[in-house]
Amino acid sequence: MLVLPPVSAQTAQTGQISGVVQTDDGKALRNAPVECRVANYYVGDPKTKRPVRNPAYTFQSRRVVSDSSGQYTCPQLPDGPYYLCAFGTQANHLPSCLWNTVPERVIMVTGGKSEATNLIVKTGVLLRVRANDA
Repeated sequence: MLVLPPVSAQTAQTGQISGVVQTDDGKALRNAPVECRVANYYVGDPKTKRPVRNPAYTFQSRRVVSDSSGQYTCPQLPDGPYYLCAFGTQANHLPSCLWNTVPERVIMVTGGKSEATNLIVKTGVLLRVRANDA
């Protein structure tokens, strides 16, 4: 009779990024969508110079929503670099990744937790301009 040891499924180690979403006056922003996007998901094709999916990543992004105190957590992230973006809940809230001088970038280490990464959603007004070239 042949007896084999039990086989255990190997699972990939993942980590998480968490923090608080705030408005530019320091108030917690509840129910704010937050996106954790792999920074190197697209790379330039050396021949065509067009963006192509980086074969090292099978995962592109995770979207979560902040809780009533503005806390968010992006769980189960594979290791690698991530850009973070918080979106406001009102028309005068400007996305943090588009209106800050440098988007928040976090390097996730396998099985780790990032330092608390707080995201600031600025208040502003979207102005549409139409130019007539007469």
